[in-house]
Amino acid sequence: MIKQISRSIPKLYFSSSVTQLKPPNHNYVPPHQKPSTNDIDKFQKFISNSQRLFIVIGAGISTES
Repeated sequence: MIKQISRSIPKLYFSSSVTQLKPPNHNYVPPHQKPSTNDIDKFQKFISNSQRLFIVIGAGISTES
């Protein structure tokens, strides 16, 4: 079906930056260890004891975005 469409539509419409994308390079993420059970417990207590919690999410927030 793509061949049929490409015959009737100029090639210009098929150019896209998507075809030029490369796999993500994760070399910029620093080496790290998994959190310890103690760290997870501390974090859980911190969240549980908080009266208010402000969470920021979205594209560009994480170091890998």
